[in-house]
Amino acid sequence: MAKVGADLRGEVLLILAQLRLATPRQLKALLLPHQQDTDHVRRALRNLLEESPALVGRTHRAQQSYWHCTPAGLAEAAASGGQPTLSAGLR
Repeated sequence: MAKVGADLRGEVLLILAQLRLATPRQLKALLLPHQQDTDHVRRALRNLLEESPALVGRTHRAQQSYWHCTPAGLAEAAASGGQPTLSAGLR
């Protein structure tokens, strides 16, 4: 069953807190490896930015979007005490 909505946004925040910087493609590979595209992850990132702009940031370099946690995002991830449910990779 695919992760959606708030669950995916929370896991994206936890992963960004661990990795410090990631592309949507990298996040998809870790969280939703069986998905063909990055649409779910991109939507989760956009929703997270719209709902909680103080938690994440985005920068563009070489026609690529890179996402990161802000200090407030790192604190939120640490306070949640949660661990991301990885489908592949960092297990």
